Amino acid sequence: LKRGFSHCWVIHNDGRHWVEIDPASNYLDIEILHHINLRMDYIGWLEKQPHVTAIVPVRLNRNVTKAPHLKLLTCIGVCKQFIGLHHAGIITPWQLYQYLKRGK
Repeated sequence: LKRGFSHCWVIHNDGRHWVEIDPASNYLDIEILHHINLRMDYIGWLEKQPHVTAIVPVRLNRNVTKAPHLKLLTCIGVCKQFIGLHHAGIITPWQLYQYLKRGK
């Protein structure tokens, strides 16, 4: 894995709460962050944390009509499933970052 890109997770603002979906190696952690005020620049705060290499805003695709061929319960698989991205060639956090950064 590319240095600094060994894991990915989802931070989602549903309009009422920040929600964190973290597919760890041995469990899937989904947490509603009740203690984070929606007016706070939570993303800005996260970007300053030493363990965070990059944050890429993503528009969710809820118009996907076909399921992915292979669903892997990895951090990449969970993040791709959440955002509605079914691109089989993306299997590492670095590849996902590069794809999202291009705005595809």
